[in-house]
Amino acid sequence: MDILLLVIVAALIYFLFFWRKHPALPEGRELRHVLKNTAKGIPILDLHGMRAQQASQWTKYFFRKYGAGRIITGRGLHSPGGEPVLKKVVTDYCVRKGYDFKFAAGNAGLLEVRS
Repeated sequence: MDILLLVIVAALIYFLFFWRKHPALPEGRELRHVLKNTAKGIPILDLHGMRAQQASQWTKYFFRKYGAGRIITGRGLHSPGGEPVLKKVVTDYCVRKGYDFKFAAGNAGLLEVRS
C-alpha cells in the first residue's frame, strides 16, 4: 500500500512540475520521425511529406520547444505545380513571429532559423 501511495505522489509531482513545460504534440506523425538532432546538438524538424496544415502545427510545436534550429521543408519537387508549399508555410510563420532565418548554402530545402 505504501508503494502505491508513493507512485501516486511521484506521478502527481511529475504532472504538476513537468507536464506544462512540454507543449502537446501535433497529430499525425511520431516524434522520432519528425524531430532529430545533429552531432552538434542542433534540433532538426523534418517536414517531408506533410500537408500544409500538419506542417504548420509541427512548426509551432518546434518553436515552442526549441526556439531555433533547422527545418527541412524539401524543395517542393513533388508539390502540385512544382511550387514548394511547405517552404512558404514555414517562412511565413518565421516572418510573422520575427524569427531570423536563411536557407542553407547549397540546399534550398533546408531552413536555418535563429530566435
